Amino acid sequence: MLKSTHEGMLKFGGISIPCVVLDDETRLLTGYSFLLILGLTQIEDTREYQDNDLPQFLRAPNLQSFISQRLKDSLRPISYIALDGVKTFGYRAESLPEICYVYLGAAGQGVLEGNQKVIGRRCAEILLALSKKGQEVLDENRKE
Repeated sequence: MLKSTHEGMLKFGGISIPCVVLDDETRLLTGYSFLLILGLTQIEDTREYQDNDLPQFLRAPNLQSFISQRLKDSLRPISYIALDGVKTFGYRAESLPEICYVYLGAAGQGVLEGNQKVIGRRCAEILLALSKKGQEVLDENRKE
């Protein structure tokens, strides 16, 4: 089983997300991180996952047409042993922007419902923060 080698907080745009680097250099956001950043509170149990299942935040029927096969493939939970020895899971960090695009696409088509609208606004904030962080990195590299 994979093991965590580094754990910390990813900080950008006033947002802090627990993140992990595994011994095979995979970068993960913990399952809890995804729920936290999207403003959700219920933690799911991955023991109930089937190979074709999606995380709870993408299971709604009105989101399905916005989810690419590539995103589905990247969202299989990855189990690992955390630094404290506890077995847990996470999702590939690079899937966060793609999840946000799902919600923004659905918002653009006017199909978000109830709490999904709050998640959609949160996703817009996340993408803006990621964009600003990317610009900061580019600016820093120009100075060197």
